[in-house]
Amino acid sequence: MHIEQRRELDLPSFTKGAIVKETPNYRVVMDYKPGDEGKASGQRFFIEPLSDEAERMLALAALKHNVLNINYREIEVRKVKALRKSLRADFIAENLPSLLFGVTQAPEEGADTIPSPERMEECLNSHPETYTFSG
Repeated sequence: MHIEQRRELDLPSFTKGAIVKETPNYRVVMDYKPGDEGKASGQRFFIEPLSDEAERMLALAALKHNVLNINYREIEVRKVKALRKSLRADFIAENLPSLLFGVTQAPEEGADTIPSPERMEECLNSHPETYTFSG
């Protein structure tokens, strides 16, 4: 008999502005959905691109994952601020595998998923003009 163990994932405590994951070209930040500042219902994760190339890849990944929750955010990298398109994701445990552990989930018909920063990094390094779900 095969018994599959499921690892339960717990959400981190919400701290506005906390960086919960960082890769060379992306960071995952906790913040509030615009218009819902300070409300528990407004808590979100944001995938922030740290370069022009990363922003383009994020847009390609968002289209492939059928998720269009884009917000413009002021992002500071090495003391330089830029207004960039960032992807907003619900602050729920179901998003942790993609956001924090590098899991790439292709969406089913009519559904959406959250792109993994690690997968976007792989695409930037291997084929920077195209986003794919696997190698």
